[in-house]
Amino acid sequence: MRNALGWWWHTPHDLLDKIDEKFLERDTRVVVHTLWRLQTDPVLPLDCAAHAGDLLAELRKLAEKLGDAVAIGGLVKAAEALEARQNQLPRAVASTTRPNSTPSTRR
Repeated sequence: MRNALGWWWHTPHDLLDKIDEKFLERDTRVVVHTLWRLQTDPVLPLDCAAHAGDLLAELRKLAEKLGDAVAIGGLVKAAEALEARQNQLPRAVASTTRPNSTPSTRR
């Protein structure tokens, strides 16, 4: 067997007759929970500043290797601006949200 999910997994033979209802229910619950959190959490648990910093580091390495062959200075500057904005984001979010606050409802 190729994997624990069955020889047919991700093949033309992966049809409705192969569905395990328990796995389908479990997987659906996981997806629904994830989508719910993505749509309702006021702040997602992502470290965008770290990703921006990684991107900037890679672009700087590329710029050094490429020299004048390919001009990516604009990309480096854009990544620097992105990193700066992402580093400011936690303070901005903290100043606009209150712990345990709930959305107001209007009638």
